[in-house]
Formats: sequence, structure tokens, C-alpha cells
Amino acid sequence: MKTSLIIIIVVFLTGAGVFWYFYRPATNQGLTLNPNSQGQTFNSNWEGYAHPSLPFAFAHPKELVSNTFQDGESEIVLLQGSDPNQEIQIVARVFDEPGPLTVERIRRDVPEMVIDEPQNVFIGSAQIPALLFWSSDASLGRTREVWFVQGEYLYQVTTKAENDELLAGIMETWRFE
Repeated sequence: MKTSLIIIIVVFLTGAGVFWYFYRPATNQGLTLNPNSQGQTFNSNWEGYAHPSLPFAFAHPKELVSNTFQDGESEIVLLQGSDPNQEIQIVARVFDEPGPLTVERIRRDVPEMVIDEPQNVFIGSAQIPALLFWSSDASLGRTREVWFVQGEYLYQVTTKAENDELLAGIMETWRFE
């Protein structure tokens, strides 16, 4: 059952469409997921997002519009900009195993998934252990992914590789309420 759900989520991520490009150079303001990243500046150009039913929130650039919906047992948050390459997708679903998530654990359920340069990182003010890696998708090309377990949920955050610094900035603001 768990394998099927993870495969469904991966298939959904594959079919999510074209992701949008966004880049904003700035100074580092906290933990950066990419060790080579400059991070993001959090100012009046950023706004907060709080999920309506799950206990998480984060900040993102105002240019990105958030849309929240359900897909089966998954909660989906899409952050979309005006450029066709600016998109970040967050999938949260019930998960009955404790974290932290490992490459081996992902490969057990999704053996065909590409996981390049995996790194164990900590996100947000709560310093949640997460797995950061590069992957690939038939429709998106190279992707940047952050997967982690918090509470009873598995979170899968995906964007195009070009949005790596944007993703790092958003993940630095992640918090659980």
C-alpha cells in the first residue's frame, strides 16, 4: 500500500507540468540547503503561506502565487510565478514511518528514481532533518528535491534545477505550527 502511494506521488510529480524559472541573487540569511547558494533576502517582497489544514508554513516571494488542493490522499501546494519556469511543488501525505528519510528508504519504494548528490540537511527554524538531492524528470529535466518526514507526514518538495537558490530560500523559512 505504501509503495503504491509513493509511486502514485512520483507519477503525479512527473506529470505536474513545466516548472517556472525564478532567480534572485542575495545574501545568505540562515541555513542554505545548497552549500554554494547565496540564499535569499527576506524583505517586503516576500509573504507568508500557512497550509489551511496541515501544521506547516513558510515564506515565499510575492511574485509566486500559491494554490492548494488535494489529490487523493495527498495535499498539494503549488507556488507559481508569471514565467513558465517558475514553479515549486510541495506534496504532503500521511506516512507511517519515522524520519529522517534516507536514500535507501526512497529506493526501496521507488527504485527507478534518480537520486544524485544526496545531502543530509536541516530545514527551517526547527532544524528538521531532510534529504536534499538532484533528480530528473522526463517532462521537467533536472530537478532539485527536498524530502523529509515530520510528524505523520512525508513532504516532497520539487522544482526545476534552475530554481535551486529560490528553493533554498523558501526552505530556510519553513516552520511547523
